[in-house]
Amino acid sequence: MAKYVANVIHTTDDRNHPVVLIELSNRPGLFCGMDRADWEAWLEAGRSQSLYAQSGGGGVNRKFQVAYSDRENGRTGYATLVARSIIQPPPGKVVRRLSGDPLDLRRCNLRLMDRKERRKIGGW
Repeated sequence: MAKYVANVIHTTDDRNHPVVLIELSNRPGLFCGMDRADWEAWLEAGRSQSLYAQSGGGGVNRKFQVAYSDRENGRTGYATLVARSIIQPPPGKVVRRLSGDPLDLRRCNLRLMDRKERRKIGGW
């Protein structure tokens, strides 16, 4: 079976920083964006290029989140959130998207916070 290769567009964001737009494997035509350096580190780590929209469950703004199938350390079939893989929060911390846009995975849009703080403000 051929390895999935993502449709990736190299561009810059509104702040003129290098970013990549990665087409979601289960939603053709829908792209998420991340810093180019994070994408390059992603590929170097051997992570899957098959990013997909995963239903987020409960909550007002939780329509979906961007995930991938984590096969690191012998794990198979586990959905891992891309934002968490980029930021790698310590235990008790969560990643929040400042814009509320689940497709915006640039570091300038991701904030680390305590779970309790996250519950108080809601949203992403």
